[in-house]
Amino acid sequence: MSRNFDEIINRKNTWSLKWDFNFQQHDILPMSIADMDFYSPKAVENAIIERAKHGLYGYVGVPDTFKKIIKSWINRRHEWDIDEEWLLYSYTVTASIRNIIPAFTDPGDKILILTPCYGSFSYSITLNNRELVTSPLILQENYAIDFDDFEKKLSEGVKLFILCSPHNPIGKVWTKDELLKLGELCMLYNVLIISDEIHSDIVFKGYKHIPIASLSFELAQNSITFMSAGKTFNLSGLGASYIIAPNSALREKFKKQLKLTGVHEPNIFGIVAAEVAYSYGQQWLEAVLDYLQNNYDFMSKFFSEKIPEIRAVNQEGTYLGWLDCRKINIDCNELNDFFTNKARVKLNDGKAFGENGTGFQRINFACSRVILIEALNRIQLAVNKISI
Repeated sequence: MSRNFDEIINRKNTWSLKWDFNFQQHDILPMSIADMDFYSPKAVENAIIERAKHGLYGYVGVPDTFKKIIKSWINRRHEWDIDEEWLLYSYTVTASIRNIIPAFTDPGDKILILTPCYGSFSYSITLNNRELVTSPLILQENYAIDFDDFEKKLSEGVKLFILCSPHNPIGKVWTKDELLKLGELCMLYNVLIISDEIHSDIVFKGYKHIPIASLSFELAQNSITFMSAGKTFNLSGLGASYIIAPNSALREKFKKQLKLTGVHEPNIFGIVAAEVAYSYGQQWLEAVLDYLQNNYDFMSKFFSEKIPEIRAVNQEGTYLGWLDCRKINIDCNELNDFFTNKARVKLNDGKAFGENGTGFQRINFACSRVILIEALNRIQLAVNKISI
C-alpha cells in the first residue's frame, strides 16, 4: 500500500538533521538536506517494530537473505546480474567514499570529479590530503561532459575517478554512450572508477539508470560501485549501504580498509529495513517517483511562468533540483543569504558543489506539494521585492 505523500509530517524534535539542526530560525523552510519528507513504506515500519520487540540488540552479521535480496533487486531494477561474493558492506556511502581514497591512493595523488558535484566528494579528497582535480561539465540547455577536458585531466596523472551516477546536484542520468566513453578513457589511462550510485532508483520516466560496471567485463574489473536503499526508501538514518566489487583483488584490498576503520558492519535495523523495502516496496517506489516527477514539473512551470529569473535545470533523476539563479539582480556570492534570510527558504549554495556552481542553488523537492508551493511563493515574493 502507498503512503499519502500530500500529508504534511511534523519532523521537528525528531533529531532531524534537516528540521532540527540545519538552521536556528523556526520560520525558515528547510529544502536542503537530501532526505524525503515522506514516510517510508508501511512494511518497513512494521518490520522494524517487530524486530525491536525482540529486545536484544547485540552484534549481528550480514545474513545470506540480505545478499540474495540485494542481488535480486539489482537484477530486477537495473538488469545487472551480480554475484553475491562481490558484495561488501558499509555503514553509509559517505563512509565508503572516505575509505576508498586511502585504500587506493597515496597522499598527494590526484583524484578527478565532474563538477558541479556533491560536495562530500571534494571534501573527502582534500580531507585525505589528496589533490582535487575537476573537469567542469558544460551547461547549455542541459549538462554535458567535456570529454576533451576529461581526457586531458586523466592524462596528467589522475589515479582515481569518482563518478556520481545519477549526478547530484544536476539531476543528470548518464546515458550508455556517456558511461562507455568515460569508462574507456579511464581504462586507457589506468584510472580506477569509483561509482556512487546511491540515487540509482530515483529516475524519472523516459530515462534509465545504467550501472557503469554492468556495461562490460573490463569495466566491472576496473570499478567499484556504491549503492544503498537509503535514498530510495528514505532510510538514510538507519546505516546500511553496500559495495559491489567484481574484481577480487580490489575487493579484498578495500575489505581490509573498511575493517581498519570499523565501518564494515551495517546497522541491524538498516538490514531489516532494506530487506523489506527491496522485497515489498516496489509499489511505494513507483508512487513516490510519480509524485516527485509531478513536483518537479510543477516547480519548473512555476519558475518559468512566475519567476523567470530562475530556471530549473532539466531533471532526469534524483529529487534534488538545480536552480539557475544567475539572472536574479543580486550578487552571486549573496544568493544563499538571500534565499535564507529574505525568502526564508533554506537551500544549498551552488558554490559548495564547485566553482561552476556559483549562481546556482540546490533545492530538495521531496516534500508535500503544500510545502513546495509555500517555498515557491516565498521565493517569488522575495525576488519581486528586489525590483521595487
